Amino acid sequence: MRALEPEVVDVIWAAVEPMLPVRPVGDPGRGHRPRIPDRLCFWGILVRLATGCSWQCAEALLGWQVSDTTLRSRRDEADRGRSDRCL
Repeated sequence: MRALEPEVVDVIWAAVEPMLPVRPVGDPGRGHRPRIPDRLCFWGILVRLATGCSWQCAEALLGWQVSDTTLRSRRDEADRGRSDRCL
């Protein structure tokens, strides 16, 4: 089994998810697009950390479901430790 198979990511995500702040689900309002799911962004960041690939390659490996810009933004949010916008 590969390290980044969905089953492995599911186990890691189960350990990380409880540490994230609760985010309201629903319409983002004000004409904004819906927020990309935290789990998908986590998977992209994990791909980047585990393989050392570029953000663009991580985007491609996830089937272009999330942009490299979004992945970097979510990483930066988590780095800042902001409780209102973590991952």
